[in-house]
Amino acid sequence: MDKKRRIGIQSIALATWLAAVPTYAASSSSNGVEPSIEGTWVGRVTSLVGPPVTFLSMTTFMPGGSIIEENNSPAIRSLAQGEWVKTGSRQFVRTMYLFNFAAPRTFIGMTKVINYIELNHDGDEYESLADFEVYDTNGNLVTTGHNSAHARRCTATTTVPHCMGIGP
Repeated sequence: MDKKRRIGIQSIALATWLAAVPTYAASSSSNGVEPSIEGTWVGRVTSLVGPPVTFLSMTTFMPGGSIIEENNSPAIRSLAQGEWVKTGSRQFVRTMYLFNFAAPRTFIGMTKVINYIELNHDGDEYESLADFEVYDTNGNLVTTGHNSAHARRCTATTTVPHCMGIGP
C-alpha cells in the first residue's frame, strides 16, 4: 500500500475514534459526567389500559433535541417524529407525533405521545411513563391512554439480545 493511501486511512480511523470518544464519555457517569440521552434505544413498552399489550420501540435521540421512533406493534402507522428536552438530572420529556392508517394505508388520524423518562445512574437504561392522545382526521380527540417502558441503550458494540431486553 502506498504511503499516501496508508496515511489517509489512518487519518480517517483517527477522526472516527476522536468523534466517538466524546459520545461515549457523555453517556457514562463513571467519570462524573451526567449521562446523556443522545443515541439509539430499544424499549419494551407495555400498555397500562385494557389488556396488557407489549411491543418493542426503537428511538434515536439526536443532538439538538430531535427524535425518530419506530415500533413493532401491529398498528399501521408512520414513523414517529418529535423532540426531546432535558427537564432535570437524568430526566427528559419526549414528545412525538405519528400518522395512523387503516388497511391498506388510508389516513385515519394522528397520535401524540408524551414520554416522561428517567435514566439510570449509568446512563445505559431508562424507565418511562407515557400519555398518548389519538385524534381523527378532523382533529377530534378519539381516545387517550398510558403506557410504561423499560429501555436499553444500543451502541455499536451492544448485542441484539441485550438491545431487545432478552439478554445480558
